[in-house]
Order: sequence, then C-alpha cells, then structure tokens
Amino acid sequence: MRRHCWSGSWLGVKTGVIGLCAASWLTACQDEQTPAGNAQAASAAPAVASQTTQGGGQPPGAMMPAGTAEASNGQAPQAQAPQPPAAQAPGQPVAGQPGTAPPATGSTAQGHALMGRPGYPPVPYPAENPDDDAKAMLGKVLFWEEQLSGDGTVACGTCHMGSAGGSDPRSSQDLARLPGSDGMLDPAPAGGSDDRRGSPGIVACDATGMRTGDRVQVTGRKAPSALDAMFFGSLFWDGRAGQEFSDPETGEVLITGAPHAESGGVAGGALESQAVGPFMSPVEMSCGDPNWQRLSENLTIAVPLALAKEVPADMRAFVEDNGGAYPQLFAKVFGSSLKIDESDPDEVINARRIAYAVATYERRLTSDQTPWDRWNAGDATALTEQQVRGYEVFMGAGRCGSCHAPPLFTDFAFHYLGFHPTSRDPGQGGLEGAPTEQQGRMKTPTLRNVGLREAGGLLHQGDGPGGDMMSVLELYRAGGLREDPLIAEHIDPLLMPFEMSDEDLTAMAEFLRHGLTDQRAQQEAAPFDRPKLSSEP
Repeated sequence: MRRHCWSGSWLGVKTGVIGLCAASWLTACQDEQTPAGNAQAASAAPAVASQTTQGGGQPPGAMMPAGTAEASNGQAPQAQAPQPPAAQAPGQPVAGQPGTAPPATGSTAQGHALMGRPGYPPVPYPAENPDDDAKAMLGKVLFWEEQLSGDGTVACGTCHMGSAGGSDPRSSQDLARLPGSDGMLDPAPAGGSDDRRGSPGIVACDATGMRTGDRVQVTGRKAPSALDAMFFGSLFWDGRAGQEFSDPETGEVLITGAPHAESGGVAGGALESQAVGPFMSPVEMSCGDPNWQRLSENLTIAVPLALAKEVPADMRAFVEDNGGAYPQLFAKVFGSSLKIDESDPDEVINARRIAYAVATYERRLTSDQTPWDRWNAGDATALTEQQVRGYEVFMGAGRCGSCHAPPLFTDFAFHYLGFHPTSRDPGQGGLEGAPTEQQGRMKTPTLRNVGLREAGGLLHQGDGPGGDMMSVLELYRAGGLREDPLIAEHIDPLLMPFEMSDEDLTAMAEFLRHGLTDQRAQQEAAPFDRPKLSSEP
C-alpha cells in the first residue's frame, strides 16, 4: 500500500495507501479510500478542487458473483466491497491559477512543457498466468467464439470491438436502449432523453437453446472498454471483478495479485475474474441455469470459429495446425497444467483454462500508439495546435489530469459525478457490504480511444448528459447537476465548476476525440484484428 505525491516532479512514493495528488497544482498527498466499478467517472475528464480520491480498485479477495457481468439491473449482489489497487500518478499540471485557463499558446511553451512524461507502462502479468503466444492465440479464438453463447449469437468480442474503442458499437442502436426514470422508451430519443444505453445480449432461452423471450435482452450498463484494461486492479463499472481470481467451479483461489512496480498498477487476476462472468450471465450469453459443465461439453464438440464469416490468417492457422478442435487446442496450450483433477485428460476444458487464455489475449490489447504517445515522445507534429491547446486546458484549467492521469488517463479510482441520481444506479454502492458513501460511485475509465466510444454514448449508460462528448464536458464545467439537492449532497468533492471558454472546451473535445485514438484500434489492425462475426452484415 503506497501513497503518491508530487510538486512539479513526476512522482514521489511514501508509505500509506495510494493517493493521487493535485490540489491547486501544489504539493499534495492524500490517501485513497475504498472501492470498485465502471463509470460515472466517465469517458471525459472531471475537474477537481483538491485531491481526496474516493475509491480504489477491487480488493484482494473480492470474488465476482456467479452468473452476472454487467447484469440487467446494473448490480452484483454477491460481490464484496472493493479495496484500492495501485494507481498511476497524474501528470504534472500546467502552471497557472486553478480554474482559470492560461492564455492561448498553441503548441508553444505551455504545451511543450507537458511533453516528455513517462510513457505507456509495461504490461503487468500475474505470476500465476505468465505471457505465452499460444495461450494468447487460444484466448483470441475464445474471445471471438460465438458458440460460447447459449444461442450462438454473442461472443465476448461482440461487445468489445476495437473500432468502438473496445466497447460495444451496438450501443448506438435502438435495440440497446432501456427505459429511463419515466419507465418508457422515448419514441425519438435526443440529447434530453432519459433512456439508458446498455449492450444487447441474447434472447432469453432455456438449457436446450429454445427461446423463451421475444426480444434481445439488454445489460443495465454499457460495456466498458476491453482495451488497456490489464492495468486495472478491478473491472466492471462497479469493480466487482477483483485482483484475486477464484475458480468459479471450485472456489479455489488461483491468483492473488501483487503490486506491479513497473506500471504502478497491479499484476492480478481482474481480467480473469471479469472473463468468466458473461459466460454465466443469462442476459449476456447463458441459456438456462448457468452451468460450466454444459459450456465445456458444448465447446468440446464445436468446430472453432465455425460461425464466423471471415477469420484472420493467424487464427485460422493456429486452429488448423493444432488439431482443428477445442480439446486439442487446450491440450496444446496447457498440457497437464490447470486441471481440476489430476486424472483429467490434457484435453480437458474448464473455467480456469478459459479464463487464463482469454485474459492473456486481453493483456495484448495495448493502445500505446496514439498521437499523444508520439507527441509525448518528442514528435511535436503528432498533435495539431488545437489538440495541444486542448491538452493544456485538460491538464490546466479543467484540472482533468488528477482523475484521468497520463499516460493511462485514469486514476483507477471510483467517483460519483452527479450526472444522475444515485437511485438510478448505485454503482459500487450496490455491492454487498458497501458503505452508504459509495452510492453512485463508478470506476474512472481510461480516456484512451474515448472518441471511438462516443457514438454509443459516454459514461456508463450513454444517455442524457453522457450522450456525447460536448454534453459531458459542459456538465463537468458546471460541476454536475448541483441544482438537484438529492444529487448535490453526494457529488464527489473533487468535482467543482470551472471557468473555460467555449473555444477551449472545443479544443479539449478535439484532443480527447482524436489525440488519444490509436489508429490500429480504429482500423482493427493487429493486435485489434478479429474475425467477422455471423451477427454482422
């Protein structure tokens, strides 16, 4: 447990728990307190007054509830309340008075003073699940395998596409809408609509795959980004998938997690914990009662990627060169390891093997080639003058860097921003045993590739104030919905109104939309290449 502090320098470390310090751009240190989750800490950067970070990542030992991912009700009743993980320190702020933008300088002195910060960190791998090429390729095949869903219509990747910033491109469609507080879908939703946006799952079905519902079910929250997720100590918007990974079939703790000095994050099992959730969710992928044995049996007889319309050459070669069937692929990758019983054959398919493979693949989804990365490394032409100005006010007057700290543009913490009543979605306050002060808090997402996620709405429900980038930034500028007393009393004290011209706010939006976009993700080039799914036109 550590504490980060600075005063004009990048980072200092002291004994204590993690604190990200940026109060009024002076030397500051404060301890981060609790928790875990996915989102009102939004897809655009909040302003802060002083640094009293309200939450950290998922706890060692927090187990993900069986049978739910971002469940339809947006809650995870069986999860334990999260604890803070290690966090990335914010970047050094622009000089100037807090809340007041410095004079416009384009890409000159102010902007160049922000260059040369620590770049994209090394990827943390837990000791229990080290990197391996064959395992990552098996994970890639499984991530894009639609036959892992009960009705063969949804893969993990259906909700996590690179061209959508690692989120769900379908969240912009009408089928992804859920009624808001008025209980009705708006016939013509626009900026003022209270309809929520989630991720379409499967039509309700029984254990045989027979449909028992008449329309696609929708999760209660948008799918968070799978890109750069390996640095988080907890995953899902409420953080219920923690750094300690327990086998969902046996309850055995397989990954405990440990600090990762090179990245400032956690080398833990959050990805493994998250990966097993959607497979057992009756909203997202599972027909009938969640059942790992049935899933393993179905996968045993499935032809890998048989439903995909197109398959990248490396994935096809991996399948064909290693037996052409899942039991042979699992034997090739795992041999005699990760069996539940020593008498199990090398070809056995179980939850722990699936989780390890998928998580290893996801740890390769690093979007470290954005214009900001090139600019930060010294290429002054990588960002436009307007984007540099946007970054200046992002780190200066907007005070956004305290919660969306470069280079990963997150603080790994959890905040309530006052964009919706806490009754609408309790966030990490909905986790079992969570204290009341955690109501509404959501995980601060990375802003890398946030421009690619905008089409489906931002924040965790993509509606109203989170409908688009400028709506989000306008509400940050106002300091949240402070006119509503039920909201105002819970707003994170870091979020305060700030003064900024419309020109600078537009520049900030330009920086976020384009300066943090990795073109490989947008174009779905390696490592973001993928099969074309059967559900796609």
